[in-house]
Amino acid sequence: MKQRIGIFFMVLVMLLPFSVFAGGAKEAPEEAAQRLEVLTPWIGADAKAIGGALDVFKAKFPDVDIRYTGIEANSLKTTVTTLLAGGMPPDALSWWSGQVLPLVEKDALLSLDDFWKDNDFDSLFPEGTREQFSTENGKVYFIPHVMQIRIVAYNKKMFDQYGLEPPKTWDDFLNIFSTLKDNDIMPMVVGAMGDVWGVSPIIDDLIQRTAGPDFMIRLGRGEESWTDPKVVEAFSIFADWLQKGYLNKDDMLSINFNDARARFGRGEAGMFYRETWVSAGLEENFNWTAGVDYAGFNWPALKSDVQPVALAFADGWVIPKDSANPELAKEFIKVMLSEEAQIAHTVTGKHGLSGLKSVKASQYDPFKESQKQTLDTGVTPLMNNVMSSDFLNDVFAPLISKMITEPENFREILAEIEAQKNL
Repeated sequence: MKQRIGIFFMVLVMLLPFSVFAGGAKEAPEEAAQRLEVLTPWIGADAKAIGGALDVFKAKFPDVDIRYTGIEANSLKTTVTTLLAGGMPPDALSWWSGQVLPLVEKDALLSLDDFWKDNDFDSLFPEGTREQFSTENGKVYFIPHVMQIRIVAYNKKMFDQYGLEPPKTWDDFLNIFSTLKDNDIMPMVVGAMGDVWGVSPIIDDLIQRTAGPDFMIRLGRGEESWTDPKVVEAFSIFADWLQKGYLNKDDMLSINFNDARARFGRGEAGMFYRETWVSAGLEENFNWTAGVDYAGFNWPALKSDVQPVALAFADGWVIPKDSANPELAKEFIKVMLSEEAQIAHTVTGKHGLSGLKSVKASQYDPFKESQKQTLDTGVTPLMNNVMSSDFLNDVFAPLISKMITEPENFREILAEIEAQKNL
């Protein structure tokens, strides 16, 4: 045990600038009955949210020495690769629903099929949750903890200043972009440094508005063509927005999602398009209040015969195959799915939404209430979530980055994506 803990923390200490540690002030004695290592991407305001849920676990399991570490998302991926390679993973790892398959393909995770069935988790979540977010290759490996729905956060006071309202039509939406741009305000800020996730909300929603959500999913799975006219139409809009300065083309690839949220929070952009989680940082770091300083809306439809849907992903839990305490990790996950812990994390802590049906929309602030209502009636996974890891990382991400810097060449770049999708 001593050697295992030493290696785990040696890796994490190398990433101290990007990390949050929580636990006792003193090293727990070697004879401690049980120790649980928990690793997540939650830092800053999001660390406070999970902190409330951890307090629920500590109250139920006071004799467990729980060691929590939060690492910035991009650094977490590198850290987990190192820990898995060394056979020294945490006991419970927070991961993303769309990025579980690569770990499954490495045979790095425990199957949680029996755990799911024995605890009847199907009864906790809306219908389809297990199939859409928890299953890879026919088995459950991932337990949702909080859900994140795509939403445009907008500066409410800025919108009021320029006479803008949440758009009801596509023309209304374009008017928001042009009005803010004409007043020397960046309409929508995007941070895509290090990965494609920062810009994928825009790409997903353009494709599902020109081609429909079912087509979008088939495209992600490699069953449709990237040079299809409907895809070309979506990317022509994306290229147009880049060229008109509706998006921060010049530095999109040099700032990350936290930088983009901060720029939005400082009033340097009118809109920030990501997911539910944006609210915690706005309130913690900028003292914004939902419904007063910021609010949210969904993109309107582009075509009358194409009905878009709400897109979502889950932050949740996996248990590495080499976990030292897998049974204790399962007890931890069960507590995290308790209504008490879910309210502490998502309502009080303001990070994401609870997927539990028992947590009601009326318990949330104005920014999240309608999102929770949408979640309870059903959502669709992101396009990235259904892409193969090789295609996403080796083809799609680098070529989308190329398109950001060369929007005038978007047709040629789509042809490159199509040519390489089956390599």
